[in-house]
Amino acid sequence: ISPNGSTHVYPGQTVTLTSTAAGGYLWSNGEQTQSINVGAGTYTVRVYSGANCSSISDPIVVTEMTVGISS
Repeated sequence: ISPNGSTHVYPGQTVTLTSTAAGGYLWSNGEQTQSINVGAGTYTVRVYSGANCSSISDPIVVTEMTVGISS
């Protein structure tokens, strides 16, 4: 899984996660496309390369940063 930027996001921001090319995809959030836009959370993708042949990625964690309060 490759992020298109930092995996540390502010509230309301997203990051695009992209899988390597394959015949099919099933992300842990239910999406079935090569790339997904997500907020904070932990994500994996199962890729399908043929009949009864699939593998699952290592998890990637997108962390939500807290917004500091200035005085």
